[in-house]
Formats: sequence, C-alpha cells, structure tokens
Amino acid sequence: MQDSESDRELLGRYAASGGNAPFRILVDRYSGLVFHTAQRSLGDPSLAQDVSQRVFVSLAKKAAQVARSDAPLPSWLHHATLLEAKAVLRSESRHVRRKEALMNAPIDPPDSGDSAWHDALPHLDAAIDSLPESDRHVLLLHFVNELTFSEIARRVGRPAAAVQKQSRRALEKLQQVLGRKGIALTIGALTAGLTTEMTKASPVLLAPVLGASIGKTTTTVFAVKKTTIAALSATVLLCGVPLAWQQTRIGKLEARIADTVPLAELSPRSRSAGSSGHSHVSYLQRLARDLNARESDVPRYVSAVDHVESLSNDELIALALEMVASSLSFDDKETITGHVFDPLAKRDPELALDVLLKQIPDPYRGKSYRLSDLMNGILRNHSEMNPHAAMAWFEKNLDTIRSIPVPEGSHAGWRETELRHFLSYGFILSDPKQAIAILRPVPSDLLDMFLNQFVSSVEPSLRKDASGYIEVARSLLSEQEAVKAIGYLNGVHTVAWDKSKPYAQAEALLERYDFTELEVSGIIRQAGASHFEPASRESIHKLRSEIVTFKTWLETQTPGNADRQVGETLAQVISSWSRTTDMITKILTERETSGLTDDAVAGFLGALEQKPHLGIDLETLDQISAAAADSEEVQAIAARINKRYNR
Repeated sequence: MQDSESDRELLGRYAASGGNAPFRILVDRYSGLVFHTAQRSLGDPSLAQDVSQRVFVSLAKKAAQVARSDAPLPSWLHHATLLEAKAVLRSESRHVRRKEALMNAPIDPPDSGDSAWHDALPHLDAAIDSLPESDRHVLLLHFVNELTFSEIARRVGRPAAAVQKQSRRALEKLQQVLGRKGIALTIGALTAGLTTEMTKASPVLLAPVLGASIGKTTTTVFAVKKTTIAALSATVLLCGVPLAWQQTRIGKLEARIADTVPLAELSPRSRSAGSSGHSHVSYLQRLARDLNARESDVPRYVSAVDHVESLSNDELIALALEMVASSLSFDDKETITGHVFDPLAKRDPELALDVLLKQIPDPYRGKSYRLSDLMNGILRNHSEMNPHAAMAWFEKNLDTIRSIPVPEGSHAGWRETELRHFLSYGFILSDPKQAIAILRPVPSDLLDMFLNQFVSSVEPSLRKDASGYIEVARSLLSEQEAVKAIGYLNGVHTVAWDKSKPYAQAEALLERYDFTELEVSGIIRQAGASHFEPASRESIHKLRSEIVTFKTWLETQTPGNADRQVGETLAQVISSWSRTTDMITKILTERETSGLTDDAVAGFLGALEQKPHLGIDLETLDQISAAAADSEEVQAIAARINKRYNR
C-alpha cells in the first residue's frame, strides 16, 4: 500500500477487494482538486463540500469502470466535479448567489500577482473542460499530479518533446478560450496560476462536514445496496485527509503577521556590509509576502510596489540576482522577478533585456516561465515603441540568445523563435517586409499559432488596416496555411455586433480587401467554424440551428455549393473531444434534418482528406460514408482515405 502506486493500480485494488486503504490514498491525492474545482464553479464552500462528497461516492461506485478507462483519474474527477456542480446549480437555482459568492470567495490568487487571474477563476474549469481530451489530460497530469513532461511521456508512450509542445499549445488554447471571455493572461501568469490553483489541498472544514453527512447517511445503511454501502464507506475516508499542508501554510502566515519594520529599513540600500545573511533572507521573505498581498492587504501590496519602484537601476539588478541565489521558494522568486523588472524595463528596456539574457543563472532561467514572458513582453513593447532600436539589440545579441540552454523537451531554437515572434510586433503592420525577414526562420506550424495570437492581441490596430498582416501570412505560409491565418481576421470586430447579422464581420472583411478565391473560401469557413464550435458545446439542436443560419448566409455570398462548404466547415471543427465528433457524425448521417445533401458529406470527407491527420477514427469515417452510399464521389474519397491508412 505505497503512495507511489499509480491511480489505476489503486482503483483496481479497491474495486477487487473493497479495502479502504487504496481509496484513502486516492482521496488524499485528489480531495483538493475536487473541492476547489467545485468551489470555483459554485462560489459556495458548503455546496462545494456536498459536491466533493458526491464525486467521491461516484468514484467508489465506478472504481472498476474508471480503472479500465484510458482517461487519467484527475481528468475524470475534474469532469465529474463539473457535472455535479452543474446539477447543483440547476436544482438549487443559485446562479445569482454564485456570482455574488465568487466576488467574495476566499480563493487565494496565484503568486503571479495578476488580477486577471481572479477574473479567470469562475471560467477556468469550463475552459479546461472545453479543451480536446488529450490536451486536457496532459495539463491535468502536469499541474495536478505535478508530473514532468518526461514522466507524462512515459505514461502516454510519446516523446517528451512532443508532450511539452502539446502542453504549451494546450496552454495557448486555454489562453484563447479565456481571452474570448475578455480575460487577458500571459502564458506565464496562466502557468503560475494553474500551478498554485490545481495543487490546493481541501480545506480543514471539509472533514467534519463530510463526517457529519456520512454519520447521518449510515442510519439507513441496511436499506441500500451492497455497492452503495461500499461507496459510502469509502467516502468516510475523506475525514482522514492529512491537514499538514494547511497547518504549515497557516503557520507561515501567522509568523509573518508580527513583522512591522518598513521594507526600506531592511532593503539592500540600508544593509551594511556586515549585515547577517538572516536579515538578507528576511528582507526577501518580507518583500515576497507583501507583493503577494495584492488581494488580501492592498495597502501592504502598494507600499511594497512603491518601495521596489524607488530603487535605482543598480539596486534593482542587485536585488534580482540576490533573489535568484536565495533560498526562497520558486513561487516567491517568480513574484519578485516580475515586480523587479517592471520598473527597470520602463526606464531602460535594453538594460532589462541584457540582465535577463546575460546575468540570470541558467538553472533558474531554464525552469522559469516568468523570465521567458518578461523577455518576450519587454522586447515586444520596445519593438512597438522603437522598432529599429529593438531590431539592433536583437541582432547584436543573437549569438548569445542561441547559446542559452532551453528547457527539457523544447526544440533547440525555442528561445530565438519566441523572441522573433515578439520582435515582429513592431513591424508586421508598419513594415511587413522587415517582419517577413524576421519571421522567415520560424517553423510554419509555430508561425501559424503566433499569427493567431497576434490577431487576438492587436485587434484595435487591425481594425484600421490588416494589409501588412495579410502580406506576412501570404509570404511565409503555404497557400492552405495562409488561407487559415487570414481567416483569423474574422475575429476582428470592424462593425458593431448585431445579433441578427452573425456574419457581418466576415462580410465587412470580404468587402474591404482583395482576396483570392481560395482565401474567400477560407474566410467563409473560419466564420462558420467560429459559430459552430460554441454551438457544439451546448447541444446538437443549437449546432443544427447554426448550420441552417450559415447555409442561408452562404447562399447570399458565394455562387459555390453551399452544402459542400458546410461540410468543409464541419471538418474544420472536428476534434478529439468525443462529443464534438459524435454530434458532427449525427449531423451528417441524419443530414436531411438540417437540410443538407450528400454534397455536405463529400465536402466533409474531401476536407479531411487534405489534412495530415484526420481528426476522427476510421470506424466513424466508415459510418459517415455509409450514410451516403449512393454518392460515387463520397465512396471514392472514402476509398482513397482507407488506402492511405492501409485498409
């Protein structure tokens, strides 16, 4: 009965014997994840406790089934918690209460100090759940189980580099989902927030509440099935969740209350050469604590920020180097790093970049996303304010940039690629030819992802003129990929939103610029996909309604086959998330209900044929093609795909 046993082994032992010990370990591992996921969704600790109990009862009942599942346990628990929380909201009708409670809920902000994280919390779990299944699994294994990319790679049978790349892309997808909610988070802030939020333990008050609940339930124990008795018995184990983590945290907070010495009296400027190392550490600990008080003690936080901003450039640099070499926790170091380089970058961006590039030790730099985000952000701002100076700095330091070790699993040019992305911000719209020269060494798959990010972050500028962006996409990407990148411009709101005209943005875009026929098709498909994706998260009825609206609009915009274009658009939104695949399969096999013909199936399969990876399994493809057995075109495309995969 070792804690090193895998989740699947523990579930298997529990399902086979019904013994409490393996279930106790699982509760210990994941009670924090379940409780805090419920609290973020409900905003009410008491309701979160009820949901936690239900989820673990459900796990006990379904232990054998979950053990056989391919889904990692944290992913199963996360999804089960969201379902239970939604059921509570429906039955209790507490939507208003949820909003009020979330505003006052005692949810600790992450050490990133980014207030946007607090705004993200009510939407976080739904955003995670909206990711493709494989992305969600990797994120939860990394942030909940705290597995390295190498450890995840061994579990899933893939190279560590591929897992790390998938994790980064999953974070970017999560960033985009939250961005559509109006929440702007850097990848660094998102990483820091998930690191803190996903490893929270369950609160001290959870145990007695569950104990009382189970005590009441056992009065009717003889009236329920044997499997239910086993499930309830397993839930009693929640009362035994260790409290060491919470008690340690409380002790640290209490120890910090007593210090009232102003930071300036402990600062590097006031410490004499003979000062003890203890006062040095105390200063850094105090600074980290005060900077982390953004939500809990605003005056203390503001005082700490004012103190840091009062330091000279030399003092800021010395503070950064002392902090990196100190015994502070990694999270506290990340907090101080962001606040130290902010004033330095405002005064002298190239000095800040030089320190980050040349003076921070490699071991710390290699694991800090905050440093990466700082370099990217500072270079981007410098490029937008003084593009030619930023270009000169980059060229001067290119050899040094290339020599920096990269994190495990990243490709050799990762640092250079990131900096080229953000350097180009100052050129894409004003000097696209220079931007093309900067971005030409960037791999096309990363470039496509960057251009999507660029559109989201500079939307106001693109409203005025997107011709530079279009030129960059056409010059650096293949024709198909350029079409996709140009389609991202559908998200730029050039006209006022009108619910009765859902495709007005696409119409305005098509009228404003001179596009090729292929680009027009890409813009149209991207416009449809942007409506299909959210509809598929709601219900098949909503998706059907969007398809009908899209087809009607297509018939007014293009002389092409509207049904075929609907099928091509559905192929664009197909994903590894099983619900989306199931819905689209049903739409195509029962296409008459949506007013579609065999041409929609032909368009769908034809678009899949052009993809390097289908996005669906071959059995599903057979099911869809069989529904259009009378179409020679459909059968020909299906035969080519099957031949490609040796069937």
